[in-house]
Amino acid sequence: MSRLVITGGTVIDPAARIREPRDILVEDGYIIGLPKKAPTDWSDAQRIDATGRWVLPGLICLRTTIGEPGEEWKEDIRTVSNAAASGGFTTLCATPNTHPINDVRAVTEQILGRSHVVGGGIRILPVGAATRGLKGTQLTEMADLKAAGCTAISSGEQAIPNA
Repeated sequence: MSRLVITGGTVIDPAARIREPRDILVEDGYIIGLPKKAPTDWSDAQRIDATGRWVLPGLICLRTTIGEPGEEWKEDIRTVSNAAASGGFTTLCATPNTHPINDVRAVTEQILGRSHVVGGGIRILPVGAATRGLKGTQLTEMADLKAAGCTAISSGEQAIPNA
């Protein structure tokens, strides 16, 4: 059993309405408590001093461009996941402007499959294209994209010009 105490940081947890100095008790990789002061029976635990720092839940990026599939030479799921983790992000919403465009089930499944293999603990949420090829003319099969795992639908960086 591994135990860790993160001390002195300002814990910010909007869900629990906490924004104050707290200690964080971690046991076997799971947060098990947020006391104002760690109990004395935790004196043998490894400690990290977070004084002067914020300690908060993982961040979410709602608009992440990932070059995979199609432009892995720019950035792939592994590199974007590593960069995200370094910055405190745990969830990325992947924009549909991949090559090919994420406008069909197969592309969504490819993104999700690769993210499970190389994502390094970062959750990748594909965003499907609202129109085929992001051209703004013909709608995609949005229900199919949702069933494949898309968390949202977007027209990317352009408006849909035709109702």
